[in-house]
Amino acid sequence: MRVVTGLLLVVVMALCSGTAWAAGDSSAGEKLFNSVGCTGCHGAGGGMPAAGTGAPKLAENPDVAAIGEENLAQTIGNGFPAAGGKIAMPSFKNTLKPDQLRDLAAYVHGVSYVDPNLQPHVLWAVLIALFVVFTIGTIALLEYVTPEAQYRRRG
Repeated sequence: MRVVTGLLLVVVMALCSGTAWAAGDSSAGEKLFNSVGCTGCHGAGGGMPAAGTGAPKLAENPDVAAIGEENLAQTIGNGFPAAGGKIAMPSFKNTLKPDQLRDLAAYVHGVSYVDPNLQPHVLWAVLIALFVVFTIGTIALLEYVTPEAQYRRRG
């Protein structure tokens, strides 16, 4: 029983160990997000864009997450051209240093979502963990209610 539990625990840990590479410092990026004016269009934490700006919601946005940090840093640096009468996002390449662009991109990527490539691993880890808990519970229950277990308890 302990060997099976140990093996299942190792499998769950292996599935959860997928790591995402982050080029920038997300906490420094959050400070930049709040100080350089990003909240004016994208809202606090990127969660509620200002009306009429055309700025996308950044928080919990799988489309933004799918872009990746490197492309986000380039977009922040180059800005975004106006389309359909919407306000354009200004370029920050003359305002921020390259490492600051990476930090800001790391923050935006972090609030947008978990890397979509990691989501199946998390799902599998949760399913395996539930299976392990169910299996251990079932075995413990069977150890308690089987006639042999009842006979052992009576002595």
